[in-house]
Amino acid sequence: MRKQWVRQMTILTGVLILFLSGVFAVIQNQAQPTAVPETVTGIDAETVTGNDEQVAAITLGRKVYGEQRCAICHSIGGVGNSRSPLDDVGQRLTAEEIRNWIIAPPELNLDMSNRAHDAKQAYQDLPEAELDALVLYLQSLSGSVASTAVTQPEEEVDEEVDPDDQIAAAESVEDTCLDCHTDKQRLIDTAVPEQEVIKESVGAG
Repeated sequence: MRKQWVRQMTILTGVLILFLSGVFAVIQNQAQPTAVPETVTGIDAETVTGNDEQVAAITLGRKVYGEQRCAICHSIGGVGNSRSPLDDVGQRLTAEEIRNWIIAPPELNLDMSNRAHDAKQAYQDLPEAELDALVLYLQSLSGSVASTAVTQPEEEVDEEVDPDDQIAAAESVEDTCLDCHTDKQRLIDTAVPEQEVIKESVGAG
């Protein structure tokens, strides 16, 4: 009698274990929802994560950055003008601040040189989609920039420099360097001796 009772308990225990194992397997094998990234990071289509629209917009913004030759005054990932890097601009400025800095409304005239402010007025004519894409692209820059950043074609450099070319370059400094520098008069005073100083030097000689 006792042996029969033990045998029945063993069978029931085995059945219970099999039942619980089946239930556990069903629960574990249920389809899990696919996680969707909430933010878009990166700077190109190969490294950006997010929905297709965000990826396309950032890719377009990267293209606009190159077409508008933004690297003349700015740099990304060490490419371009290192005086004004944009590698972490997405952390420093909001989307609205980035947009305003691009199109330079009148109230920003005091924060940049007149030449730079005037040059930026052309960006107000950018199609809205391109301007939005450029802002989103710059927002995606968080300090860790891939080596695939937009680059400008390398210009060939002549080994020999004509003295006349050097003089012409010096005379055109006001039309180049001063486009990006805000304190023009100070730059001129620092780089070019005052006329009185030149006269004194000539007289002393």
